[in-house]
Amino acid sequence: MIEICNLKKSINNKNILKDISFTIEEGDVFGIIGKSGSGKTTLLDCISGLKSYDSGSISIDGKEISKLNSSEVRSVRKNIGFIFQDFSLLKRRNVLDNIALPMKCWKLDKGLIKEKTLELATLVDLEDHCYKRPKELSGGQQQRVAIARALSLDPQYIICDEFTSALDPSTTNSILNLLMDIKKNSKLTIIVVTHDMNVAKKICNKVVVLEDGQIVDSGYTTDVFSKDSSAVRRLLGKEDDKNE
Repeated sequence: MIEICNLKKSINNKNILKDISFTIEEGDVFGIIGKSGSGKTTLLDCISGLKSYDSGSISIDGKEISKLNSSEVRSVRKNIGFIFQDFSLLKRRNVLDNIALPMKCWKLDKGLIKEKTLELATLVDLEDHCYKRPKELSGGQQQRVAIARALSLDPQYIICDEFTSALDPSTTNSILNLLMDIKKNSKLTIIVVTHDMNVAKKICNKVVVLEDGQIVDSGYTTDVFSKDSSAVRRLLGKEDDKNE
């Protein structure tokens, strides 16, 4: 479980996060949605321990992040896999090497690494592309490598940061389907940070809507989108239509 309570964060005297509170429960596919500049990235950085916060609390599995030392934060982050918009693959490394990178950083057994990378390549349907480098892969295939890499340390949490923004609609659907197939066979808790309503609707069971550093709507995804709130209409660019 991740519990965020009364979180506040300012940068250069500007309030970026304003009294943010919500809970992500085990097994959730939880959406943090909002337009660019809404505070999503800062919130994500605070959750992952990359940034400190001014007040409030972030507790991951009962551990308050701000009270951990650097070694303890590193241990918490080991339990979180990350999938990014730009794939963040090493260009000179092949598929297997990219998948294996976190395991090598943690100095796991070489035999285990070899076995695990092949297993993960198969899981994301890249068993026939193991020795290709990123430039030889499509965008969707590169994101599949990134998904496999995020799973390599058997994390409890996966954070997906605008992870479909660089993909076309068809490829986006295939990546979302892959992620949900993986979710069905695991106890993963997935956090999806996105501005894309279609992504949130397709895979998230709960969402919070951020606007100017504040939560302006939250709840089960079906409820949030079905009630047609002003916050959602603004997010969809339809508020003006309603006022005409």
